[in-house]
Amino acid sequence: PRMEDMGYDCMAEHIARARDTTAVFKPGRGMSAAEIAAAKAEFAELHDLHLQAVNAAGNIFTSGQFFGLLLVMLLGVLVITNEFQYQTATATFIMTPRRTQVVFGKLIAVLGLGIVFWLVARIVSLVVGLLFFHNLGLTNALGEWPVQRAIIFNLIAYLLWALLGFGLGT
Repeated sequence: PRMEDMGYDCMAEHIARARDTTAVFKPGRGMSAAEIAAAKAEFAELHDLHLQAVNAAGNIFTSGQFFGLLLVMLLGVLVITNEFQYQTATATFIMTPRRTQVVFGKLIAVLGLGIVFWLVARIVSLVVGLLFFHNLGLTNALGEWPVQRAIIFNLIAYLLWALLGFGLGT
């Protein structure tokens, strides 16, 4: 199973397996040289503590993404549609007769709200992740590029889903 599909307990098990220094690679019977090489590479990857910690950090520090993205998308829809639902759009367009200016203003607001939602989710996941790594006695791997890349892509995902919701509402 992939690390993205696992919970904190399973990530802790992967890290515990990587810490096990007594593990020895034993190829299965009847395996070809290519199969042995692939199995040996997988074994080495599963027992690489640093790699497992980085994989876990990337997943932990971007956790909560599904519901966060869904909420940001719904927020994007509501920002553009609420004026029509509550019939305040007429007053808005009387005050600002150029519709594109209003729509772009709302777009900027939606993207700003997407960033705020991302920040709140990241603060919560950072606190939980730092506690997780502290309890395991490992570094948090925040200085590693794969973890930083995951956090940056998470921000981009929040902005894109906010934009998607805004587009659906429009």
